[in-house]
Amino acid sequence: MLNNKLFTGIGKFAVAVLMTALPSYSVFAAPTFLGPTPYLSSSDSPFIGQTFSYYYLEDFEDGILNTPGVSVREFSSTNISTTFSDSVDGDDGVVDGFATGQTKSLYSNFSTSSFTFDFSASALGGTLPTHAGIVWTDVGRNNGGTPFASDLINNTLFEAFDQLGNSLGEIGPFSLGDSSISRTTGEDRFFGVVNLSGISAIRISMPGKNNWEVDHLQYGATPVPLPASFFLFMSGLGLLGASLRRSK
Repeated sequence: MLNNKLFTGIGKFAVAVLMTALPSYSVFAAPTFLGPTPYLSSSDSPFIGQTFSYYYLEDFEDGILNTPGVSVREFSSTNISTTFSDSVDGDDGVVDGFATGQTKSLYSNFSTSSFTFDFSASALGGTLPTHAGIVWTDVGRNNGGTPFASDLINNTLFEAFDQLGNSLGEIGPFSLGDSSISRTTGEDRFFGVVNLSGISAIRISMPGKNNWEVDHLQYGATPVPLPASFFLFMSGLGLLGASLRRSK
């Protein structure tokens, strides 16, 4: 049977190999939250110009959420009248302060006060996103109508979750809205997060509100994120260390 010294040596060797394989930056750095920042088209995304191993932007213009590796937990709809649908400004081809034409957004449909987007590593080549964001576009009065002034105060929160489903933190509440439900876009805001060890989900919420919209869900992975297996292996090393301490 191998003795404790040999096990300890194996553990140190494994950690040394892993450390030499790590990228030049630390994947254990604290997450960075972004926003809320003005957003009128995809060119306003803080992710533009970065290098990703994959990157997707869901604009809901085909009426469904169908980019790879993501789902929304809550009931939602894109079936909102184009009289009120508040898509990202540029989705109609012109940035002019209004969402016009048949453009679409993701709508709460008087049924939810949050949208939680879950990412699937298995559907994304084994790697969770390291960058993810969503654009808040509008709020109306509960069950229909122009919002009251009180509806626009400290109304929006954004939260993200790490590769194990633990909260990375929450930002807000922020006061969003312009007292209009006529497809104006000047109040549209981007929320996002960067976490180099992986993002399993993001959530945007308007507690107590059931009439609001989001658009331009976007997510991608940097070329060198560590796969989920790395974290499982590191956990295994931790258990090995604990076992050795107990045996001593």
